[in-house]
Amino acid sequence: MEQSPLRSALGRFAPHLRGTGLADVAPDLLAGVAIAALAIPQAVAYALVAGLPAEMGLAAAALPALMGALFGSSRFMVTGPTNPTSLLLGVSVVAPALARGEDPVAAALATALCAGLILIGLGLLGYGRASRFLSDSVISGFNVGVGLLIALRYLPMLAGVEPAPHETSVLVPNVWWALRDAASA
Repeated sequence: MEQSPLRSALGRFAPHLRGTGLADVAPDLLAGVAIAALAIPQAVAYALVAGLPAEMGLAAAALPALMGALFGSSRFMVTGPTNPTSLLLGVSVVAPALARGEDPVAAALATALCAGLILIGLGLLGYGRASRFLSDSVISGFNVGVGLLIALRYLPMLAGVEPAPHETSVLVPNVWWALRDAASA
């Protein structure tokens, strides 16, 4: 039986999809809908954490997921935005771009392109195996710290208080001023 050109191209560029039949499509589509229901609001929130428009979060979730599905080697690989990358992008790229009067979206896209090219290069050189040497406690501590920073950043808004005008840093929120302003409101 002769294969269609699309199936042949997929087999060549995505060998992990070989043997995928119609019986696999329905459960995969259901899983995709379930993940999309979770990933869409999460991606929008990550864009807002980075200080970017919400639609940037949708693109940051959709494009990596598509590329990961076609070219990824693992079902368990995380693709798309994460809270540490969103926070770091907001602090190190978006906030300085805004301070200089530059377009933060262009700065974020340029950063993403450079980071992607560097990661592709490191992956081709086999440096992905170095991640095995990061202990789970280091990764967990990093993620907990980032989560606390994000929670503290949005605590005033959650309490219904405008962020303090004297807050100068996006990374280290001035919780004291926010709580003082909340108490006086």
